[in-house]
Amino acid sequence: PALEVRAELLPGESREARAWMVGPPSELDWPKVMVGKNVSAEPVGGGYQCPDWARRTGPPFSTAGADGYPLGALPALLTALVAAVGSIAVLRSHQLPRAGQALGLLIIGCCGAFGARHLAQADSGVGAQPQLPIAVLEGRRLSDGGTEWVESRRSFGRLRQPTSTLDWASRGQFEVLDPRGAAGTRLDLALPGGFWQVDTEDPSMALDWHGPFEAGMRLLVPEVNTWGAFQAAWERTSKGEWTPLGALSLGGSPNTSAVPGDAAEGPPSWWIQGLPQGESVFLGRLGLPLDGTSETWIRLSGFRAE
Repeated sequence: PALEVRAELLPGESREARAWMVGPPSELDWPKVMVGKNVSAEPVGGGYQCPDWARRTGPPFSTAGADGYPLGALPALLTALVAAVGSIAVLRSHQLPRAGQALGLLIIGCCGAFGARHLAQADSGVGAQPQLPIAVLEGRRLSDGGTEWVESRRSFGRLRQPTSTLDWASRGQFEVLDPRGAAGTRLDLALPGGFWQVDTEDPSMALDWHGPFEAGMRLLVPEVNTWGAFQAAWERTSKGEWTPLGALSLGGSPNTSAVPGDAAEGPPSWWIQGLPQGESVFLGRLGLPLDGTSETWIRLSGFRAE
């Protein structure tokens, strides 16, 4: 799939830009030299490979809009359709006087204009924010007491981020669940700040990014949580029993935050699929997501030595 770079240039003006493109997963399927209009480049091999232990089931399609549309575009579409059907019904009604028909058409026309306007904004990207990806930080406790972290971000149909994250994105690995691969990569330098985005052929297909994550001084141990405030958290024992921890505050202890009630109550089912058996697991959703994401979840295997 092609790489498209857009920029506003004056006649005779040139600009140097660094970019990357999402293509076949195997280096053997890449050409040795890629040629574009007034451009030639050689692909750089290697790169990050997501470890098998960090590959888990990701969020389903129902959590995000399709084809880059925000979910708000769907009510706009329904409003426009209802207005069109309503107009036909009013015109065919023989029981309403002409004044009533005129008033009905005026009201329906306003609704239709509202829906069409917002639908057009969603289509053009004007006044609408692209759907932000969901982030999952996968961690596993190491034998020396440290923790290894892998960050994964998932979007559907399109993944768009500001150009300031180009270096961050190039250090990771993209995966397109569509068998046809990516539809293309785009780098837009024309707008203030600019952005890059990757599209899939099918807007319902997931697009994943995996990369290493440095937690720094953040700690997530049974005695204390210095990661941040969690909106909700759960702990699973090595025997598979879930305990809801409720909202876990920054500096709080998972040891003392268990919520009284049904200990069998667990987190959403798609967040617990593929977890390792026989290990203690912590799972929580941060109250303040990572920049550029709509939600940030943390899954830590080997949370408690048992």
